[in-house]
Amino acid sequence: MALGKSSQHLKELTFTDRSPEDTLTLLIAAAKAMDWSISSVAQNGFKARTKMSLSSWSEDVTVVVEEQTVKMKSICTGQIYDWGKNKRNLEGLQREYEKLLSQTDTDGIVALKAEQDSNEDIEPAEVMDTQGQEEEAAGGLKDFFSIFVPTEGYFITPILINLNILIFILMAVSGVDIMLPDNESLLDWGSNFKPLTMSGEWWRLVTSCFVHIGVFHLLMNAYALLYIGILLEPYLGKARFLTAYLVTGILSSTASLYFNDFTISAGASGAIFGMYGVFLAMLTTKLIEKTERKALLLSIGVFVGYNLLNGFQEGIDNAAHIGGLVSGLVLGYAWVPTLKKPADERLQTTSVIAAAVVGLSFAAGVLTMGGGQDIAKFEPEMDQFIALEEKAMVIFDMPATASNAEYITEIDRNGIPSWEEALEVTERIATYDLPEDYLKRNELLKEYCQLRIESYKLIRKMIVEDTDAYQEQINEYNQRIDGIISSLDDI
Repeated sequence: MALGKSSQHLKELTFTDRSPEDTLTLLIAAAKAMDWSISSVAQNGFKARTKMSLSSWSEDVTVVVEEQTVKMKSICTGQIYDWGKNKRNLEGLQREYEKLLSQTDTDGIVALKAEQDSNEDIEPAEVMDTQGQEEEAAGGLKDFFSIFVPTEGYFITPILINLNILIFILMAVSGVDIMLPDNESLLDWGSNFKPLTMSGEWWRLVTSCFVHIGVFHLLMNAYALLYIGILLEPYLGKARFLTAYLVTGILSSTASLYFNDFTISAGASGAIFGMYGVFLAMLTTKLIEKTERKALLLSIGVFVGYNLLNGFQEGIDNAAHIGGLVSGLVLGYAWVPTLKKPADERLQTTSVIAAAVVGLSFAAGVLTMGGGQDIAKFEPEMDQFIALEEKAMVIFDMPATASNAEYITEIDRNGIPSWEEALEVTERIATYDLPEDYLKRNELLKEYCQLRIESYKLIRKMIVEDTDAYQEQINEYNQRIDGIISSLDDI
């Protein structure tokens, strides 16, 4: 099993009983017999793409025929582990070739050649160069640990993976649960949360793209980023790849805020969907060779479709996924003209700056229209409500030795006034432009405060009059209060 920038396998054959031209004809026929797609043919070789299967996303096969030698190479199209598939591809091609060699006479070869020449779906190619195949096979990622080492054409991807892992390690070292972090920890480390983000903590739009909700969440996103990075970064280059990750990440976070009012969102998946969106846009143009484009479009489409459908499960922020994907598609199409002119450095720089400016401006516009200002007010109001509630409830923590006078003083000084202030908080919140769930919750809190005020007044009256006459009514208030607390838990 090889691990490479794209896992690959090389094989050489020697032949003496056929001419190079006849050998090439038989090899092309052998590839077709294996149901491979021939993408291009030159005088001395061809390129083909294997079929997708449960064990691989398909592989690129290059065959070069020299005077008495055939050099073959099978390389995965972004798959990290080939599980021996590349080797089996070349062994299978050799078996089919040898089978045809034993069964096909001169007339048969002429017929095969005529059929191949008449195939308009196969693009002609320049003479294929056999130099550097061995060096290429030796290059790329040598082992598992080289996944984390920046190299030419694979520079930004490992840095992003390393940064995500580093932040997760720091979270773990600080005591955050590596399997299922609690909400407080996620917020402390920069997760996206509308009441906080809209309160001025805009940096959460970025930091949330590097915070993960458990080790499995991290591993899945790291693999998805590795896969798309290997495929896409060589096409985009360092600056565009990093810009695409950050811009689509911010826009996916923005989408999450727009559609989710009380969801804590974290993870690189929004930005990763953005990268897949960029690549999908490119795959629907002629930037990438036709046969390779078809296979990649299918594999990337299946990946995106499956994960979008899976995202409708409870607890998954599909708004971020869709926001990232859509922004990636738009960005990909916008960059197509510049990708056709890779030598124009000024054009490349302009495209990166334009993408950043337009993306950030769009995010700001969406958030401004999203009515998040009142959401931003909600969090500090609730903090005040909780503080007032704690102050009012001190009466129940008083020692058993406290006198009636001390109870009355506590009720008059902190109990009833605190509940009245808390009631004013709920009345202010009722005037805000908030989601229905927020307003429903607030109405319950308002009723909760009113019941507490009436209950405290009866408790005071019962103490002053030294009677149990109000106990039954107090119990009724307490039952209604318990019902409200239960309803709040269900919202």
